Amino acid sequence: MRSASDLSAPADRTSGGTIARIPLGEAERRDAGQADLRVEGNSAVITRVRPSRKVQLAAAEDGVAEVPLPLVVRPGGLTAGTRVGLDLLRVGDADDFTANGREDGGVAWDLPAAKRASLIAVDRHAGDLGFRLQALEQRRSLLRPIARVMRKTHRFRTSDGSAADGPASYTVRLRARNTGKTDAYVRFDLYRFDDSDPLRDPESLFLRRITVPVALPEDDRWHTITVAVPRNVFRPVGGRVVNSAMVYLGLRSGRWREIEVDRLQVIEWRRAETFPKDVWLEADALQSATGNRTVEALVR
Repeated sequence: MRSASDLSAPADRTSGGTIARIPLGEAERRDAGQADLRVEGNSAVITRVRPSRKVQLAAAEDGVAEVPLPLVVRPGGLTAGTRVGLDLLRVGDADDFTANGREDGGVAWDLPAAKRASLIAVDRHAGDLGFRLQALEQRRSLLRPIARVMRKTHRFRTSDGSAADGPASYTVRLRARNTGKTDAYVRFDLYRFDDSDPLRDPESLFLRRITVPVALPEDDRWHTITVAVPRNVFRPVGGRVVNSAMVYLGLRSGRWREIEVDRLQVIEWRRAETFPKDVWLEADALQSATGNRTVEALVR
């Protein structure tokens, strides 16, 4: 909400007819007042813009530093080469966030259709929930979120439709505990999804399926794992742009295999210096180009 309300890059239509975030020119920015939003329950109150400040964000064991909500990041305040990550999934944990009075987490996941996957209490004291996947001889385990991942080739464009940010790369990030030898994977079912015409039903065309192996430590401890997504996953198929994906977590069949997982993310990464410098970015993660264990960022 904060990033979208920053008027230095409002949504507009390019000369080619595409709706995109288009950074304003310097004169336009001087004339555009800015505001902030303070979330109160299901509403948001418009307030004065919060002052910016520099913070040091510590990286986890996989080298990724998480950006706590509701902070937004200024790309011009980051070291060149720093990668800025946006979680495309948003519903990757299993915790109970409903208001129905029941402890029934995993509401954003397709548990009725899952194969040998169940909801578990990861930390009973804190109330954290996760998933357990179990594979047996000739029986694999499979689980997916209900929502599809939507991606954009570019987040910002100029008024003529050309790109105003850099190319994206992708990773899958998750918390996992592995009890022994397993054969885990992430599966992408890729689609061309078109919901641009309000007078027609959405069109969803299946394009390809790609499976990415996930290597997990075998020490029966929780780890934060990052898996690189191959470049060919989101490449066009037959001239059709891949703009959405259904994401699956799986275990191949074998003698009693089991993992516990939580906090699945599909992160879109772009280099900080390729963004317009005068916007405040919605971001979930940062990663240093030099492997530093901390990342300094200008936030508000």
